[in-house]
Amino acid sequence: MIPSGFTAQLMAYAGFNWLCIDMQHGMAGYTELRSMVQAVRPTGVPVLVDGVMVPMVGSAAEAAAAVAACRYPPDGIRSWGPTGASLGRPDFSTEAANRDVVCLVMIETSTGLANVDEIAAVAGLDGIYVGPNDLGLSLGLPPMLIDHGPVLTEAIAEIADACARHGIVAGVAVYEPDAGAAVEKWQGVGYTLFGLPSDSLLLRRAVDGLVQSLGPQ
Repeated sequence: MIPSGFTAQLMAYAGFNWLCIDMQHGMAGYTELRSMVQAVRPTGVPVLVDGVMVPMVGSAAEAAAAVAACRYPPDGIRSWGPTGASLGRPDFSTEAANRDVVCLVMIETSTGLANVDEIAAVAGLDGIYVGPNDLGLSLGLPPMLIDHGPVLTEAIAEIADACARHGIVAGVAVYEPDAGAAVEKWQGVGYTLFGLPSDSLLLRRAVDGLVQSLGPQ
């Protein structure tokens, strides 16, 4: 969320398996995005940006468009011009790029939920990532960072089932302070990819906790 190469690098060295630079909810623009990706690159930690984690996908046609945008012809419609992507990779090619890229779409609407089986069946799609808050809002529920309730929990489980049927990755955003318990819960219904609380949420919680620990002043 925080538009800083230093913050991105700090998170990369913390030991996470992957990072997401959130261009939907975060503060980074294209200029900050470049510096953040460059800062993380030496760590070897994979970085996902909304370019390959596409929000608010509601149909198989939209998922197919996302897949096509991520890959060069003949597998897609991505434009050639890897000014940054080819740096340090003298053997960079369309075939290598198409093989290496990961394309995830986000289901976070009732429409996407209704079409989840068709979306999961799209050729070339690597996985589906769930945004619980937007999905809950679309289902007529209030935003619930922690207590998802039975309706939303069932919807999230349904998405994992569709991913399993079609052999793709199921991912979900986790906001709970006890992330380990939340991960274990979602693993139980088939999720294997987890987006843990963001840098800004972790910072807010840490600062709030610090201030509260000092007591009345």
